Amino acid sequence: MQKKILGHFGRLFTALVILSLVAIWAIFAGISYDAYRGQWIAASLVANNITILLERDIARNIELYDLSLKAVVKGLDDPKIMALPEDLRRAVLFDSSAMASGLGSILVIDPKGAITMDSRSDHPSAVNLADRDYFSVHRDEQTKDELFVSHPFQSRIYAQEWSIGLSRRVNNADGSFAGVVVGTVRLSYILSLFRDVRLPPDSSVTLFDRRGNVIVRSPFDAAVIGQEAGSATEFKRQGTWSGEFTRDSSFDGIRRLFVYRQVGSLPIVQSVGLSVDRFLGELQARVAGLAVAFLLLSGLIVVLGTSLRKELRNRTAAEVALGQLAATDALTEVANRRRFDEVLIIEWRRSVRSEADLSLLMIDCDLFKAFNDANGHLGGDAALRAVAGAIKASISRPGDLAARYGGEEFAVLLPTTGLSGATVVAEAIRTRVLALNIPHLKSPFHRVTVSIGVACRHPGGDDEPRMLIEAADRALYAAKAQGRNVVALADAPSGLSSGTDPHRRRSGAATA
Repeated sequence: MQKKILGHFGRLFTALVILSLVAIWAIFAGISYDAYRGQWIAASLVANNITILLERDIARNIELYDLSLKAVVKGLDDPKIMALPEDLRRAVLFDSSAMASGLGSILVIDPKGAITMDSRSDHPSAVNLADRDYFSVHRDEQTKDELFVSHPFQSRIYAQEWSIGLSRRVNNADGSFAGVVVGTVRLSYILSLFRDVRLPPDSSVTLFDRRGNVIVRSPFDAAVIGQEAGSATEFKRQGTWSGEFTRDSSFDGIRRLFVYRQVGSLPIVQSVGLSVDRFLGELQARVAGLAVAFLLLSGLIVVLGTSLRKELRNRTAAEVALGQLAATDALTEVANRRRFDEVLIIEWRRSVRSEADLSLLMIDCDLFKAFNDANGHLGGDAALRAVAGAIKASISRPGDLAARYGGEEFAVLLPTTGLSGATVVAEAIRTRVLALNIPHLKSPFHRVTVSIGVACRHPGGDDEPRMLIEAADRALYAAKAQGRNVVALADAPSGLSSGTDPHRRRSGAATA
């Protein structure tokens, strides 16, 4: 019973400690997740803001440059302008925006690819540009009023500098191809716009065309110009020109959060990538520190819990042991009278509810005063302990109770046991005590013996616990009257033999 109580207490306490640890780590997980999401959202906002800022700046510059291209195309159609002297005609066709820093020349190219006018020179270069995509696309695809953004190229005019061409078609009066007006934008100029924005370490800014080919990328690497970027496949797959995604860069392998959007109405897409390790690195350090703190707290809970469990277990064990001691007869180590009275009430009520038999044995050591007088109190105590051991050895069910009723008298309570079953137990006790062979010179049997009275409460009886005790007591007196070392039944007919042993008889007694 003690082990069962302590085991139940230990399991309950362990469950409480485990629940406490689960709650603590659930709080840690919630805090970490909220911090992670907050940091991610903040990084997304930063990337979006940078993207919008750069997109507006680039779009505004290119759109202003495109207005200059449109003015040149329109001027080429005006006979009055074309009739002006060459220097005046150049001044009218090419406004001041065409001379802005970072922008290359605006060139007028004839249908064969030869340069006829140069916004920055009175003497156009003799190079032929018919192989450039900004020329061939207008010549071959019959584009009308559309701005074309070329692939990056190295200028044949300005010291091999990387540039892109913005071109528009020039038509004859009949709509046939009359050439191209193209303006160049140096990639160094676009990179300077990128540098004006303070980007976090390991960040990248990239301009793509709609085919996913790199126009320019910061940090600058000439080797990637014109290549298809792996990240470009994401916005092509998503089928939209604005959004965000996370992936490893195909150029440097750094995992980034990419935010992208189209540059104005131009066929250009810009993306800003922020290093995931960078914007989560500080957070990961804080989370790691928090994890250590929670780990220490968990360890403290386990240590304190183990210590408290041990203390409470010891206290509970002491209380259980004290309770058992209070319910146990110190000499014989069977239940004492107080415990017997408590269990009798409990079993009596259970018997009434379940309508089950309840039997009681009242046992008395025969002529025990004479035994004490002959052997002294120490000898008497030893004999009582031996008799109690024989009684305990004769009952086996968990619900059966052996108790010292007082002096040399014992009681055995047998729940759900009828009179015949109780008689079997009583005979076993009488026989086992007799087999102890404890010498008793004042006894006619020359050994310590017991007399036993058996009473049983049957279902449906209108009675109370004391009546069962009185019936068993009367049966015990009957056993003594019949010569001792006898089992007497409270409900047995008078003169019924108790068995083959001439000293064992059952006598009639009052009904319980």
